[in-house]
Amino acid sequence: MKNLIKLSVAAMFIVSAIFTSCEKDPDPEPTNVDKTELQALYDDALALHDGAVEGTNAGQYAAGSKAEFKTVIDAALTVLEDLYTTEATVAAMETQLTTAMETFMSKRIQPVSTDYLVAQWLFNGDATDNSGNGHDGELKSGHENFYTGGTAVLPVLAADRFGTANMAYYFDKGANIEVPYSNQLNPDKELSISVWIKMESQDNNDYIISLDRWIGYKLNLQSEDKLYYTIRKQTAPDTWEFVCDDDSNPYTVNENVWTHVIVSYGAAGVIKFFADGEKVREITDRGVTGDLMTVTKNLCIGQQLPTTDYMTEEAGATDGFFKGTMDDLRLYNKALTDAEALSLYTLENAEAQ
Repeated sequence: MKNLIKLSVAAMFIVSAIFTSCEKDPDPEPTNVDKTELQALYDDALALHDGAVEGTNAGQYAAGSKAEFKTVIDAALTVLEDLYTTEATVAAMETQLTTAMETFMSKRIQPVSTDYLVAQWLFNGDATDNSGNGHDGELKSGHENFYTGGTAVLPVLAADRFGTANMAYYFDKGANIEVPYSNQLNPDKELSISVWIKMESQDNNDYIISLDRWIGYKLNLQSEDKLYYTIRKQTAPDTWEFVCDDDSNPYTVNENVWTHVIVSYGAAGVIKFFADGEKVREITDRGVTGDLMTVTKNLCIGQQLPTTDYMTEEAGATDGFFKGTMDDLRLYNKALTDAEALSLYTLENAEAQ
């Protein structure tokens, strides 16, 4: 009898446990977080996205930018529809969506003003300056050390980045383009250089453009084919200091591939490097005062100095010339903005389309 009572009690406990385990947990209460600001941001972002058009003309947006933006917009909608989200999640989403909107708007193609364009060598069959400022170049052979045992060479017309013949120049063995000196080519406050290059790798400190090398300014490739930009400031009547002479640029230019390169320096002391429209490095000049150096040598494209000066100053030279093809070289007396750099790349990359 006692055993029967024990079994009955045990059975009651088991049945009770089963019923208890089958009961559903009560639904959590909605958090009721204030999403007013996020909703407003979402509405603005969605309207901006839906009204935008991708393309290659001023006012349009760079290809692929809408899809990137929409990913963040969709994430914001998920947070808005989540009844149980937290204040921290909403705040983080507001920040993320604001940043995404700013990034998207920076990819709107801007008309690049010609007001600050000093020179533009399209290399469409010759070395004429297409800016209208008269800075026409002359084809020159290089330092005699660069073609010892061979024949002096001039820059040779070549196919451009679109494959169109005779619309770019190929450089080798010191072949260069020399442009007569002008104070327009020697800005005192700000300076930007834009160029398309397809380089052939060599251990040579490939000089792309140079106004008296490190005395004035230069753009070249150094170790590991990294972009290298040097400019100097006159800090006092008899003293000067390098503003940028940087070996730590993370961007390496690939061999035999067309790459759009922009380097810029602004009066605020910010130095920027761009490759194919993307900013790959930004540094400062450490507060160096004064104007950019004034020099009086001719500008040289494809070699570090005009050949007559080079052979006088560097009789034993073994490097300092570019090997590869160049196209659409521009010089500005202002620091191009991030948006202008992207716009210039997008516009020039679509010219033949």
